Amino acid sequence: MEFWTVEQCCDILDSQRVPVTESERVKGRYPYYGANGVQDHVADFLFDDELVLVAEDGGNFGSTTKPIAYRVSGKCWVNNHAHVLKPHEDVNVDYLCYALMYYPVGNMVNGTTRKKLNQADLRKMKVPVRPVEAQEDIVRNIQNTETAIENRKRVLALLDELVKSRFVEMFGDASKNPHNYRMGVMVDLCDAIVDCPHSTPQEYVANRTHPAIRTTEIHNGQIEWSTMRYVSESEYQQRVVRLIPQAGDIVYG
Repeated sequence: MEFWTVEQCCDILDSQRVPVTESERVKGRYPYYGANGVQDHVADFLFDDELVLVAEDGGNFGSTTKPIAYRVSGKCWVNNHAHVLKPHEDVNVDYLCYALMYYPVGNMVNGTTRKKLNQADLRKMKVPVRPVEAQEDIVRNIQNTETAIENRKRVLALLDELVKSRFVEMFGDASKNPHNYRMGVMVDLCDAIVDCPHSTPQEYVANRTHPAIRTTEIHNGQIEWSTMRYVSESEYQQRVVRLIPQAGDIVYG
């Protein structure tokens, strides 16, 4: 497949950015963008166009769930923490954004405490060359998928509320026990209650055999697998000495 580099398919407008400290900003209606989205709203604007912003420093570099690029439209202000890209006429702005959102920049970013994607490396990033019609088809398919996902999330949220209301209907306030159910304590209701080692794993590995469920992976009664990290066989063996988790067990954060 043939590729464009970013500098071949875009105008890079970084020279037009102006950072403004929070104390110096005049509040207004126009979004003030940084590395990962809107940071504030100000009274004036620098850009009035269809653009793609790519994090320069402090971005979600390496994440598979949080993008490093996002789309902006219309009047806005951009600070010096985001690169500003204006695609050429033969490049669909949404197509460009999708191509860069999760770009693998691991070997491009530098810095220890705050990773940075320099403009020189940004210019070398590659975007697949496709006719405009093909770009639009790809964008349409991705947007349809995103819409379906959002619709499913809304349905799940409504079902979650239904479950909660049904729980209240069946049990009422557990502290008041309005239905006079026989109450028990956890130690009598469980075969075992085992606490985890109070330490962080020494290292995480690429092998996905032994997941390490952290509190950050527990959301609304479910385990979030998209952010899961994994430990080695030896680390796993050390951490299950007291109990090996089994299907049907309950994990509390």
